[in-house]
Amino acid sequence: MAPAPGLSRSSMVIAGFSTIVEWYDFTLYLYFATVLSRVFFGGGQGGLAVTLAGFAVAYLLRPLGAMVFGHIGDRFGRRRMMLASMALMSGAMLATAGLATANPLPTAPTAPTVTPTANKPPTSLAAEAQEVIKPRRAGGAPSSR
Repeated sequence: MAPAPGLSRSSMVIAGFSTIVEWYDFTLYLYFATVLSRVFFGGGQGGLAVTLAGFAVAYLLRPLGAMVFGHIGDRFGRRRMMLASMALMSGAMLATAGLATANPLPTAPTAPTVTPTANKPPTSLAAEAQEVIKPRRAGGAPSSR
């Protein structure tokens, strides 16, 4: 099938690749619907229904988004619309990453406190080494210096 007049071959390849990526994204969403329902809604039939309803809303709003963003792209330029669309998608991804889960994370234990040993002043390594290497008297016992 030959491309329509005025459309370059590279534009057709980019459009085809974009469509493949979009459908791959929808397929992944459906594949992970049970995991998403457990993480965000606690699982069960109600959680799965809400997750699949989110998919349905996104799927049904695609034509409306194409009309709105296409009109804005024709009016203000496709490059600016593409950048705005990418910014919106990045913001949505960031918002999704910041969502709370159904089961909050457990709180971290407090850090253990270190208490010095009773009645023993802190010593340096050199002081401990001098204690170990005391000179010995002729009888073999350490000298008292």
